[in-house]
Amino acid sequence: MTVAARCTVRTRHASAMEQLAGLRRDLRGLRHLLPHLGGFLACVVVVSCSGRTPLIPGQPTQASLVIFQEEVAVSSRGTLAYHDLGVRCVTGPDSYMEDAALEGLYVMDPKSGTSRLVLHGGELPAWSPDGSRLAFVVNLSYLVTANADGSGAQVVATGPLIGYPSWSPDGSRLAFESDGVGTDRSIRVWVVGSDGSNPHAIALPDTESYIEPCWGRTGGRLYAAKLDGHEGRYSTIVEIDTAGHEVRDLHTGGVMGRRPCVSWDGKWIAYEFVALTGGPTIWAVSQDGSAKRQLTGDPAQGVAWFPGDTSIAYTALEAAYPPDRGTIWLKSLVDGKAGSLTTRWPEDCRVGVAQGGPVRTPQRREFLTDEPVRPQRVFP
Repeated sequence: MTVAARCTVRTRHASAMEQLAGLRRDLRGLRHLLPHLGGFLACVVVVSCSGRTPLIPGQPTQASLVIFQEEVAVSSRGTLAYHDLGVRCVTGPDSYMEDAALEGLYVMDPKSGTSRLVLHGGELPAWSPDGSRLAFVVNLSYLVTANADGSGAQVVATGPLIGYPSWSPDGSRLAFESDGVGTDRSIRVWVVGSDGSNPHAIALPDTESYIEPCWGRTGGRLYAAKLDGHEGRYSTIVEIDTAGHEVRDLHTGGVMGRRPCVSWDGKWIAYEFVALTGGPTIWAVSQDGSAKRQLTGDPAQGVAWFPGDTSIAYTALEAAYPPDRGTIWLKSLVDGKAGSLTTRWPEDCRVGVAQGGPVRTPQRREFLTDEPVRPQRVFP
């Protein structure tokens, strides 16, 4: 287990570019904290050992939040994949313990509520268009594809701090981010064949950083978060093509727009909206940038559309039922009902003890057992 309380924690102030470039290189265990940066200057938590910390950058006096499950993806079959941090014990406002036997990439059937461990150490999952395979990242250095049950694993790319894979609509290619090399310290969008062939960076300007790509529903276009070239003080969602041209700025506003996710009909792009104050929330912008909709009122991070575009999944950062904070939630965009899909592991604060197993059935919320809502258009 990793005991965050045993790490030495110090704070400093840095520009957003330092946070997004430096932390990705030097503090890979803190990747899940980046959406909370908010503001032109933020308090960056620096940890001197390899474990994760639940500290949220922002106001140092605010209570901390532990993330239990994150990085949810939903397949064309409605199956979920997500990263479970394996947290077994919250020891205080600034510390927790992870169980390495439980941490990893999980696949979940939302109808039965059963989750199954696919791979220890896997994170940042993305489903192939037909829902038969997963792409994911291991150790933030290897891009791997595998069948939904974890078999047939194949390393398709390696590089410095790889992240956020996304399949092309025909399943033949994968886009992903990887830190640049050299003096510009920009972050690149790369494309590689799903069999590992022809890896290459998209030729976008060296003075800009493009992160967290998501392929559109047509093969030649992607969406990504673009960091401002002047010290990276904010980011916005942009549309780019595979030839390296920025097609459109969607003007998502706020301090940061990040983690774009395209709806199944291709008309809307959901993303995290980070304002100057408060936590991130989930919004959607139309494909042409002409309309915006707020999808969650409470703080949330990471978003995925369910088939039919009538529901979304995300990690809830606040919840009416406190034990559900930091877990994966489902929200209907038809009637607004929301509830937790995953739960915490049973708490056990004895160091070295791992009870339970990789298979579990989370508690079901009442709205999830109601008659299914008839599919209808949520957005025009």
